[in-house]
Amino acid sequence: MRVGLLVVVLGVSVVAARPARAQNPTACLERLEDAEVRARNAWLQERFDVGKRRARWWWYGQITLWAGVAIFQTTLAARADTVDRRFPNTVGAVGGWLTFLQVAAIPHVAAFAPQRFRRAPARTPEERREKLRYGLDLLERAADRQRLGRGPLAHAGPILWTSFWGPYISARFRDPLTSVQLIGGGILLSQFRILTTPQQALRDWEQARFMVCGSDYVRPYEPEEPLEPEPEVDEDWDDGLPDEPVEGAEPVEGAPSEDAAEPEPASAPPESAPAESAPEPPGPTARLAPAPGGLGLLVTW
Repeated sequence: MRVGLLVVVLGVSVVAARPARAQNPTACLERLEDAEVRARNAWLQERFDVGKRRARWWWYGQITLWAGVAIFQTTLAARADTVDRRFPNTVGAVGGWLTFLQVAAIPHVAAFAPQRFRRAPARTPEERREKLRYGLDLLERAADRQRLGRGPLAHAGPILWTSFWGPYISARFRDPLTSVQLIGGGILLSQFRILTTPQQALRDWEQARFMVCGSDYVRPYEPEEPLEPEPEVDEDWDDGLPDEPVEGAEPVEGAPSEDAAEPEPASAPPESAPAESAPEPPGPTARLAPAPGGLGLLVTW
């Protein structure tokens, strides 16, 4: 029991933890020139417009889809005559309405970000700087919403719901087919919602983190101090020693004298006399010699 609780707590803490942000895109806003602020505001407006269409299609489409699923399941539950038909449809209706409320209650920020950012005042440099700050906050919230829509927590809810009610209905009503339909339909629709969640704002936010204040994280090049040049050797420098030998000075022991005869070059080794040619072996000879039974031919080499 304790081990299972520990695993659940660790899993939730890992899933819910937000990724560490290595760079803060709002740290340098006060130091930016007005032209730089204008350029970043134009970039934000362009990125919001790029992600608007798909974000709206997804958000309105998911609201319509889950409203239809919830209404359909509610109608089947209301028209069922027996408990074994009414109860599974009631479970499906509750799951559909919960998903509908989740999608509708958590707004998809990217679907409305272009209009909100465009309406922000930008008449003075101070207003443009505040608009940039507001746009970065808007982009961050849109990225967090898209990260949540495709994160592990989005998968956990449908899996836990169907893994509990599916076996329960199958065991209570002896109806495996209805249980399979409930599990399969819930998992397929939920995975379709999760895997089609737009990710444009998340990519734009990662790019903004490294672009807006990128100069703060780049160290300017500082050339190293040049090494001191080696002192030049003066060819006319006098070391105090005479260039020619002084008359009457005693010769240094072991120093070669001028009258010493030059060593004679080593003589080449005498050429060796040609070796006498060895006598050629005699050819074969044959003669008659006594042999058992008479004379025989004796051949020698």
